[in-house]
Amino acid sequence: MNPNNAGSPPSRQGTLQELDQTLRIASGAVARWVRRTQKALTQIVPTSDLSRRSTLLDARARALASAGPVPRGAQKLELTLWTEEGPLQEWVELNPALPLKAQAEAWFAQAKKWRRAIQHQASRQSILAQELAAALAWQEKFPLWSDPELDRKGARKALIELESLRARLLPRGLWPQPPGKRDEPRPLGPIRWDLEGGWFLLAGKSGTENDFLTTRLALPHDLWFHVANIPGAHVILRSPDGKPKPPPPACVEKAAGLAAWLSRYRAQAKVEVRYTERKHVRKPRKAPAGSVLMDQSRSILVCPQAPPRTEP
Repeated sequence: MNPNNAGSPPSRQGTLQELDQTLRIASGAVARWVRRTQKALTQIVPTSDLSRRSTLLDARARALASAGPVPRGAQKLELTLWTEEGPLQEWVELNPALPLKAQAEAWFAQAKKWRRAIQHQASRQSILAQELAAALAWQEKFPLWSDPELDRKGARKALIELESLRARLLPRGLWPQPPGKRDEPRPLGPIRWDLEGGWFLLAGKSGTENDFLTTRLALPHDLWFHVANIPGAHVILRSPDGKPKPPPPACVEKAAGLAAWLSRYRAQAKVEVRYTERKHVRKPRKAPAGSVLMDQSRSILVCPQAPPRTEP
């Protein structure tokens, strides 16, 4: 068969070369997958620790709420905490700028947050363990495909499997992205993505842009999204006419997926994202750029979703 014939199938050597190049890329991508998953597993706080912290903080908040008058400007206070083991004497740090009731409420809120985190820890740990097992299984396959005696049929089968791996890891930022156009101007301000039905998303790219988006651009009834427990982009979901209306579930999932993508959890299979109406989000006085508090929120567990590429 003439190898120069345009209709000829690729030679064994050409297929092996393509496989070798793809394997090098895949090895780096899976190594990043393993490192990030292992790191995420080490960062999971044991549920027993969270339970102990929340119980102790609840007791501290109750004791502070029932404390008598405190000298103005006091920075420490001795409290009697009532725990399952009995009374516990403890000196606690006070914030002179906050009334005792406000500080107790902040402790109650933090304890509630830790209790809510307990519900997600076991699920997240199970998902990460499955991710790590899958990544290690891929690493075991690579040496088999590096065999120079591999025939063309085996090489083509390996390339098909590696394509499925690429499709899995590319949206999560683990597989190298195709190069973009160098002369494309970087958009200024929050970025906008259009969704079906006229709904659209807005997201900040920095703390300053997050501030501007949340405190200046967002409407009170816009849905506001942020990945749980770590820094990330503020994402706004707005209706077609800007008026209050229930969003389609698919739009909510895409907004949450984008918030997960624009965070350090991008490479994880499932990420917890919290969302609420913008009117329930506030920026504390003198807080760093991008820092906010939510008076109430809901949670959704989603796969990170890359934003759609803008077509020229």
